[in-house]
Amino acid sequence: MGFSKPEKRSEGTKFLFFGEAGSGKTPTGLSFPGVALVDADSGSNFYDMRNVLATTPALSYKQLEEDLDELEMDEDSFKEIQTIAIDSLTRLHETLNIAMNEVAEDRAVNTGREAEAEGLSFREYGKIKTYYEKFYGRMVALAKQAKHLVFIAEQKDKTERTSSGEMKKIGVVPNAPKDIEFDFDVVVRTFQDKVKKDGKTQMIPKGEILKDRTGTYQVGDIVEKPSYENWKDAVEAALQGKKRSKQEIKTISEAAKDEISVVDDGDSLRKEATDYIKSFNDDQKNEAKEKLTEAIGSHRVDKVSDIKKLQKAVNILKTIK
Repeated sequence: MGFSKPEKRSEGTKFLFFGEAGSGKTPTGLSFPGVALVDADSGSNFYDMRNVLATTPALSYKQLEEDLDELEMDEDSFKEIQTIAIDSLTRLHETLNIAMNEVAEDRAVNTGREAEAEGLSFREYGKIKTYYEKFYGRMVALAKQAKHLVFIAEQKDKTERTSSGEMKKIGVVPNAPKDIEFDFDVVVRTFQDKVKKDGKTQMIPKGEILKDRTGTYQVGDIVEKPSYENWKDAVEAALQGKKRSKQEIKTISEAAKDEISVVDDGDSLRKEATDYIKSFNDDQKNEAKEKLTEAIGSHRVDKVSDIKKLQKAVNILKTIK
């Protein structure tokens, strides 16, 4: 794949709506067309579901990945889906954090430390970040197949430590992986505004525009009852152009595998090759020995340091049945 002349391609638009409970996030997400709803919060029954074509109660990234695989395999159903709505990303992220904390507690118990006092290591925080980034990369691949993405999240306080050591609130952010606002085309903070009408006080759902690459609104604009209709013209314009199939689109996970030869010193490839050989029966091991010796000059993959030879060895071992 090289540089080519720019070409208009059909692509879905990526939205993030976050705010307090009851601020109108879910109705906004359900206003989009042809929704495949991830109902992790189990609250959709109270809203208008006429735009929902499929739903899953997935509570984890892993379960959602499996459900997305199943949805994509049903070509007719997948073709009808226009929007993937996740309600809420906060719940999925909490599940991942709980799982990682349990891993940390098990580690503490196994090494004779108190589980309650065990915190996450930098490596474990890195795993959480990487896991989300791989998941989001998959979602971007869906957007490249002309599916809109609508992520819904709760909000939490953004704080900083003062000179006296106290924590001070300086704003609000999505209760989700840090800095996810950068990943989206449109970011809206939803809230309820008190409005007096006919002598009575009413609560009106509104949205503050924090980001809008579509150019529909300016940062700081306030939209009453935000919905798909507010961005309809812009997102439909973005859908114009050449449509791409799944086979034409490389995900972040796939691209990362290509980078192994750049960032890996060979350990993971040696381990992969060694694991293959360990799983073989005697006949398969003899076949592997012959093929490896002929192809890379040695059957001792644990002693090979050349990355290209290790990659070639893994590819050969994959063919042995």
